[in-house]
Amino acid sequence: MVEKRETRQKKVIEELVIKINTFFTAEELYAKLKKDNPNLGIATVYRFLKELQKERIIHAFTCDRKSLYSKSGMSHSHFICEVCGVKGHIKIDKFDFLKNLTKEDVCHIQIEISGVCSGCKNKNIK
Repeated sequence: MVEKRETRQKKVIEELVIKINTFFTAEELYAKLKKDNPNLGIATVYRFLKELQKERIIHAFTCDRKSLYSKSGMSHSHFICEVCGVKGHIKIDKFDFLKNLTKEDVCHIQIEISGVCSGCKNKNIK
């Protein structure tokens, strides 16, 4: 088994990740860290986030072709209008029925729902 090196940079990244309670991007994390750690590189942030994912400490989602990270297994859902392209977050409280469809260990769920938003629907009614 390969032993991981515990570096000061990793420690600084981990300390900030522990404090964050919302979705975040690697770029947002890097911007906050860079202020006090000018020698820290974005590649180090990405590598460490990948390690945290493998250890299931954080979860990754895709939103607008970017990776979003979260410490909790919060699920991430969107509604996307097929007419105007507007995208909005949807809060879905219970995903238990989806988790029960597989015998696998589900940690989080990401859903994109497509349709026509109320604004576009109202325009077409007139």
